Amino acid sequence: MTADAGTSPAHQLFEQPRPDGDFRFFQLGHVVDDVLAGASRWASAFGIGPFHVLPVLEQQATYGDEMRSLQIQVAVAQAGPVQIELIQQHCAGTASTRSGS
Repeated sequence: MTADAGTSPAHQLFEQPRPDGDFRFFQLGHVVDDVLAGASRWASAFGIGPFHVLPVLEQQATYGDEMRSLQIQVAVAQAGPVQIELIQQHCAGTASTRSGS
């Protein structure tokens, strides 16, 4: 990888071409402790919004070798071509969204 003088080194992640076709989806997901507070912070700090806050959803998910019930709430907003997703876990137990599994 090369870089011009005075610029950061080129990196493959940033040098990729945009996908072909009409459908292009770019999304950043962030796990937060409080969806509403997180949406407020993003709006204040970055001017992103409005956030569309969905109701708490119950999903079945495999965690390790076990099937578990997971209650999450999601808020989404567009920042240009990028969708920002804030995710809050509402159920007790292992924070499966945070464990990296």
